[in-house]
Amino acid sequence: MNKFFLNYLFTIFLSILFCNTVYSQERLVSKKENSIVKNFYNKSQIHLKSKALNDTLELPFFDDFSTSTIYPDTNLWVDKYAFVNTSFGINPPSIGVVTLDAISSNGTHYTDASSDPFIADNLTSKPINLDYNPEDSVFFSFYFQAQGIGNKPEIEDSLTLEFFSPNKKIWHSIWGTPGDTRQDFKQVILSITDTNYLKKGFKFRFRNYASLAGDYNPSATSNVDQWNIDYIKLDKNRSINDTVIHDVAFVKPPTSVLKTYSSMPWKHFISVFPLEIQQVSFNYRNNDNIVRNITSMLFFKNLINNTKLDSFFINVDNYPAREHKIYNFKLDNNPFPISPKDSALFEVKCKVKTDDFDYKGNNIASFKQKFYNYYAYDDGTAENGYGIDSKDAMLAYKFKTYKTDTLQAINMYFNQSYLSASQRNFKLTIWDDNDGKPGDIVYQQTGIRPEYENELNKFHTYILPDTVNIIVSDIFYVGWTQTSDAFLNIGFDLNRESNSKIFYNLNGNWYNSSFKGSLMIRPVLGNPIKITTTDIKKIQSIYSDIQLYPNPVKNKLFLRTNSQDINNLNVVIFNNIGKLVYSGKINNGYIDVNNYNPGIYFIRINDKNSFIANKKFIVVR
Repeated sequence: MNKFFLNYLFTIFLSILFCNTVYSQERLVSKKENSIVKNFYNKSQIHLKSKALNDTLELPFFDDFSTSTIYPDTNLWVDKYAFVNTSFGINPPSIGVVTLDAISSNGTHYTDASSDPFIADNLTSKPINLDYNPEDSVFFSFYFQAQGIGNKPEIEDSLTLEFFSPNKKIWHSIWGTPGDTRQDFKQVILSITDTNYLKKGFKFRFRNYASLAGDYNPSATSNVDQWNIDYIKLDKNRSINDTVIHDVAFVKPPTSVLKTYSSMPWKHFISVFPLEIQQVSFNYRNNDNIVRNITSMLFFKNLINNTKLDSFFINVDNYPAREHKIYNFKLDNNPFPISPKDSALFEVKCKVKTDDFDYKGNNIASFKQKFYNYYAYDDGTAENGYGIDSKDAMLAYKFKTYKTDTLQAINMYFNQSYLSASQRNFKLTIWDDNDGKPGDIVYQQTGIRPEYENELNKFHTYILPDTVNIIVSDIFYVGWTQTSDAFLNIGFDLNRESNSKIFYNLNGNWYNSSFKGSLMIRPVLGNPIKITTTDIKKIQSIYSDIQLYPNPVKNKLFLRTNSQDINNLNVVIFNNIGKLVYSGKINNGYIDVNNYNPGIYFIRINDKNSFIANKKFIVVR
């Protein structure tokens, strides 16, 4: 009995047992695709196979995935199906893991993906010279973790290891484990004594078997069944007891220097930095079985002008064996130079120094501290998707501005969904504060839909109309009011917790989110969002022929242009007193104005976020 059928029976049982109101709740689902891999694939157009496929490697073979990103290192691996990242592993031996899941090398599902277990990712080594005798004590070891912060592999899913026999040209299954719930990293060590493998041209590969959930579920076609692998080592002169990693390593990237946010407007920061500047937190582990002397250092760099800033020797100390250290370096002063510019970008780099024999590849961890025109809790990468499956439900995200400013737009990152959420409207909504919870609605814009961008983790900007003037000076909330029960699937970052700021409303009551993480929603403040003169001329040259007809109009207002993408344009319509009456897309080449009161209306036309034209039309009866 497969996963789909069991889930189907369970769903029918719940449907009988409970009424519909029980299902109206917040939900968290896996993403249906890996946008990082998808966009990197599209931009780089890297082939699946390495150009140096026949290169034969010599021992030792080692990779802890600390020096490569997105795709495995082409010096060691021949395929690119697995995903190298610092997000999905929980407390790995060293920073960076490789994740096997249900997503292919182009960032989307495999074409043969189904609810029955199917072969998904492969992680295949280049040929290795293993021309040794059994007495040479060749051992292969690695660490693995089921789920991590991803989706749990079910019992019928599995992770397997296969060895290739160069003479027989055959792959053999050597090791495997069934799906399991979230667990710590476990080490596996295997002796290689079979002469079928002790040959030049030996290869090994990891494979995972994944299975999708049934179609009734919001996560039906999402990414599932993650396995994380780390610290792969193949060498001679080892033993079954060679399980100690003689290495001090970072295990995750450092945190933001900001107390509340991951990013905030630069001018807001420099006006109140004593309130927001806090510390740099970084994690490293002494994986060794002996005490190691470790020197910790911290470096700052201005990435705008590529200049080095202050550096600090943080600590010199002896650390016990297998100790996991979380070090918090308090910043008593602002490490960033004050400037009158609108934005700033800095690199914060942590480094540990220890014995000469220590592997250096995982001794550095860094992140980029951004100061642009928005407030953000998230780190810019969505591991999951969040939504509320109830009509009239509301989602509100709490922000506190340190400086009185004008709210210009809302940035949102929606995960693309097979459930056609992009065809469902919602009301972009802004609230004031009522004793720590959303209060009165300050502004609401109808006809908004989830929009997707074709760039790496790029947010879509929902620009507020010019006639709207929302001044924020303290606490405010941004989010949406649902007009259907569609699961909108906003990006959800699992690595930074701000769920105390996430509120959802069902049946008139506000609740705090129960899911630990951050929504990928960012309010944009400051100056009006501008585009370049070149962009304006380019857009206006394309759409200078836009015509409205009939005008005056009774029922359907048609828009005509020589361009083929008229239905991709965004429009907002105001009545003669400046009240917003419509905001959204052009559907089938027209806008239905049948319910509009007679009078003069103004229509503003945009291509994504870029202004094209203002037009006027008259509604008559």
